[in-house]
Amino acid sequence: LTFNAQHGVLTLDGTLRSHKIKNDHTAEFLGTVRMQGQVCQAIKTVKTQKYSVQDGDYTILIDSGKDKAVVALPPAVNNRGRILIVKKVNRDKYKLNSGVVKVVATEGKIDIAEEMIIKMNYSSRTLQSDGENWWLIASKGS
Repeated sequence: LTFNAQHGVLTLDGTLRSHKIKNDHTAEFLGTVRMQGQVCQAIKTVKTQKYSVQDGDYTILIDSGKDKAVVALPPAVNNRGRILIVKKVNRDKYKLNSGVVKVVATEGKIDIAEEMIIKMNYSSRTLQSDGENWWLIASKGS
């Protein structure tokens, strides 16, 4: 670490890691965060009929196949500010019809409902928690 007092800049030559405090891997920054370079988020493909969103999930690709799949969101109260992307995919790219994906709120709501349905292959929903409910902030397809 090097601190330039004239410019008020702390330079790190290496890697910054957060440490687990009480089962929490949170690094908190106040103010503006500027990034130069890529930002990587977790992406996971799920092929089960029921899936509960995990702590490290960001983008979830749900391969529903010919059956219905259910994705259970975590409680909004424990996830204030968190963004999740749910996308419906299909292992058989030539099959137009496949099982729907139902996204359910375990606590709180999704906008004004307790669930939402993703019908078409390759449709997606982006959700964000305000600490009380999950809000649909972006949608592609039906």
